[in-house]
Amino acid sequence: MYINVGTPGRCNDSHIFEKSALKQHHQNPIPTHLSTQINGVNVPVVMLGDSAFRFSDILMKPYPYRENASFSEKNFNYALSKCRRVVENAFGHLKARFRRIGKGLDNRIDNVNLIIKCACVLHNFLNEKNDCINNRWMQQLREQEETVVRPQPEFNCTLTDNNLTAENIRSAIAMFLVRQPLPA
Repeated sequence: MYINVGTPGRCNDSHIFEKSALKQHHQNPIPTHLSTQINGVNVPVVMLGDSAFRFSDILMKPYPYRENASFSEKNFNYALSKCRRVVENAFGHLKARFRRIGKGLDNRIDNVNLIIKCACVLHNFLNEKNDCINNRWMQQLREQEETVVRPQPEFNCTLTDNNLTAENIRSAIAMFLVRQPLPA
C-alpha cells in the first residue's frame, strides 16, 4: 500500500501524482509476466485516475464525456468509476474512524504528516484484523461533510490525451469489458 502525505492542500491529485515516487517507480518497465494480451494489445498493470489526471500507458482515465459515446466507452467509464469509488470509500472510512482528520488537525504543523501516516497505518491494521467501523461514525461523517464548505484550488490545468499506446490499452480494456458482464 502506498500513501503520499505532506503536499499542500491547494495542489490537485494529478499534480501530486506527477511529482510522486509512485509515478517514478512505475516509469520503469513493468515485468511482462504481469501484463496480459487483450485483442493483440499488451496490457500492463495500470493505475486508475479521474479525468484530471494525465492519460498514459501507466494511468488510465475515463473517456471524455460525449453525447454519442459508444457503449464500450460508457461501459469502460462505468467500470473505472466503480473501482475508483472503492478508494473514495476507504478515505471515508479513515475519516469516520479518526474524525480529527476529517475536521482538520490543530496540532503543530511539523507533526501533521506523522499523525496522518500513523492514522493510515492504524486504519489498515484494524481493517486487517476485521475491526468494524461504527455505523454511527459514518452517519456523523456524512452529516459533517454536508455542512462543511471547503474552498477548492483555483489552478486549472488541461492535459491532453494524445498518447497512442495508452489509447490502444484503454480501447483493448473497453472491448474486453463489453464481453465480460460487470458484477452488480
